[in-house]
Amino acid sequence: DINQLKSFIGIVENGSITRAAEQLYISQPALSKRLNALENELQCRLIERGNKKPALTHEGKVFLPKAYRILHEIENSKREIRNLKQSISGELRIATSHHIGIHHLPPLLKSYKNLYPSVELRLFFLESEKALQQLRNDKFDCALITLPNRVSEQFEFCRIWHDPLFLCYANSHPLAKNKQVKIRHLVNYPAILPPAHSSTRNIIEHFFYQKNLKLNNVMESNYLETIKMMVDVGLGWGFLPKTLISKEWYTVDTRVNFYRNLGIITDKEITASNAAKAFWQHCCNAKLSA
Repeated sequence: DINQLKSFIGIVENGSITRAAEQLYISQPALSKRLNALENELQCRLIERGNKKPALTHEGKVFLPKAYRILHEIENSKREIRNLKQSISGELRIATSHHIGIHHLPPLLKSYKNLYPSVELRLFFLESEKALQQLRNDKFDCALITLPNRVSEQFEFCRIWHDPLFLCYANSHPLAKNKQVKIRHLVNYPAILPPAHSSTRNIIEHFFYQKNLKLNNVMESNYLETIKMMVDVGLGWGFLPKTLISKEWYTVDTRVNFYRNLGIITDKEITASNAAKAFWQHCCNAKLSA
């Protein structure tokens, strides 16, 4: 039963029967009934219920990847059948980072929607790394993200935007009093950077590592717009795209071209719908400046 599998996975992913029921738009008793029916069919307990967070049993841990695989095959089969109609319609699930969604994606979505008005667009905003992870679980048809330096062979990607980054600080920052700022001066002041292990953070840390410099005081934010705000009030320095740098700010010549590749990525193992294929082609043909 598909709904039983979705209920089981929903509880695991949300870590809560209450949140899973809300996500699936059913009552908690109905959700529990589905889980009980699945456990009765398998003749084992999949999830331990109690006062604490629901926990997978040993049988549940073994069954979880199989449940994902079953749903994956079902959705793939549905898309293959729908694609036989050769119409470009239906739902298109797009994951995107906030920065791309705000500053780069709107013209692309508008032109695509004009071409294919029957497609129902659904946008999900989350960090690039999380979007890539959830793409593996068939949560989205594609993701528009900061492309990692190394892309697994499981994925297909297309670079759309070349996004330069500039080292900058506000005119209210203590560094603004210096006539000349060198890279080694920066480590004495707080840095405001994307989260550790993100693609953008890796680019920045590699630069300082090559110069034998260590960043000792780092504040983090998932959103570049938040980093802009923190830099603007003088809380630290940061690396930001040109679109977010104020005219009154100072930039430092690093003598190195910092940039991110922004683009679209899909999972090769997932059958793409006609709408997803058309969107992929539309993105790859796009001639948009960063």
